[in-house]
Amino acid sequence: MLRKPKVSRVVLTMCAALFAAASSAKAESGDPSPGHPPEVTSVTCKDLKRIEVVNSNTSSITASTDYTDVPGAGLTFVTKRQGCVLVTFSAPVSAPKTFVLVQIVLSALTCLPSGGSSANIFAGQSTGNEYADSMTYLCPDVFPGKHLIRAQWKSTNGVSSGLDGFTMTVAHR
Repeated sequence: MLRKPKVSRVVLTMCAALFAAASSAKAESGDPSPGHPPEVTSVTCKDLKRIEVVNSNTSSITASTDYTDVPGAGLTFVTKRQGCVLVTFSAPVSAPKTFVLVQIVLSALTCLPSGGSSANIFAGQSTGNEYADSMTYLCPDVFPGKHLIRAQWKSTNGVSSGLDGFTMTVAHR
């Protein structure tokens, strides 16, 4: 039975210090040794007072080697001021003999870390996972207004992979 993803909107009166020092690393190479340190993007995210959450307990499968939307992993929100958006995506993953890559797309832009030239490995090479894999993404300098944000995924080699539900949390101004 397919269930429609639930969208919850919660206004939080949190301290700005909670998200004051958010940063994201984007590896330019698969080698994290000292000779190939990851590129670091550092942004101060102030006043992230709004949290939006999309939950789904529906399983999804892909064998696509191109990024495709995770079914139900999208939401529309409005930001009142320019600033960053933080997104956390988590899901139990089954990916035998492959790696699963996940990227977050805000309007038409890919958030950091992106699935560009470097692999953004979310999970991989497991036959089942009772625990959720999770990654946090940063969308810097988002202009005020209405935005669509989506999670996308792919298999690195076309082997079928699955998500057993997911949670996507979006923090914004």
